[in-house]
Amino acid sequence: MKIPFPRPLPLLLLAAAAASCSRGSRHTTVLPSNVYREAEPNDTVLSANDFGVLLPGDHFFIDGWTTDSGTDPFDGFEFVAGEPIHVDFQLHHADPTTDFDVCLFDPLLNQTIACFATGNLPETGGVDVTGGGLEFQLVVESFLGSGAYSLEIDVVPLGVAYRNREEDAPSLRASGETELLGAGRVSDLAEYAMDPGPSKVILHESDAATGAVQETLTPLAD
Repeated sequence: MKIPFPRPLPLLLLAAAAASCSRGSRHTTVLPSNVYREAEPNDTVLSANDFGVLLPGDHFFIDGWTTDSGTDPFDGFEFVAGEPIHVDFQLHHADPTTDFDVCLFDPLLNQTIACFATGNLPETGGVDVTGGGLEFQLVVESFLGSGAYSLEIDVVPLGVAYRNREEDAPSLRASGETELLGAGRVSDLAEYAMDPGPSKVILHESDAATGAVQETLTPLAD
C-alpha cells in the first residue's frame, strides 16, 4: 500500500513544544513543513511512500533510518513529474563509517535505472524526467552500517535541450556519478522489485572448453 504525503505548506507552527525545566519558561518551535519522516513499510515497489506530483521550486527533506542487517533493507519514495523536470538529491548522514546509496527505480518497468554509490558524503545525483506524468522512485539502501539519514530533494525545470527533443519518447535519465549494475546489486534490488512472475532466471553454466563458469540469462518456460 502506498502512503500519500501532503504537499508542503509554508511553515508549520508547533505551539507548546519542549517545555523548559527553567521556572515559568516556555519554548515555541517553528519547523519548516518541508521536512517529512519516512513511513514503514516502504521496502518494496508496491509500498513506497507516495509524495505525489513534483513541480519546479519544490524543495524538501525526507528523514529516515536504514540498516544493512536485512531488517530494513530499502526505503522507497515515489514521485510523479508534473512537467519535464530535473530532480537533484543529496543523501545526508552524520556517521562517516556508514555508506548509504540511492538508486533510481522505474515502477512502470519494474526495474532499476541506475544507482548512485560513490562512497561520498553526502551522496549526490540527479534525475532528468523528460515528460509530465512519469512516475519514478528513489530508493535508499545501506551498503554498510546502520543509521539515520536525510534525503534532500530539489526540483528545477528541465533544460531546454531535453525539452526540445520531441523525437524522443518521455523517459527517465540518471545524471551524475553512477555505478554499473553488477550481478550483486541486481540481485539485491530484485528483492525491492518483488516481481511475482520474473521472465528471466540466471543459470550458472560451465564452458566445456575452458571450464569457466558463465552466467547466462534464460527465459522461464511458459
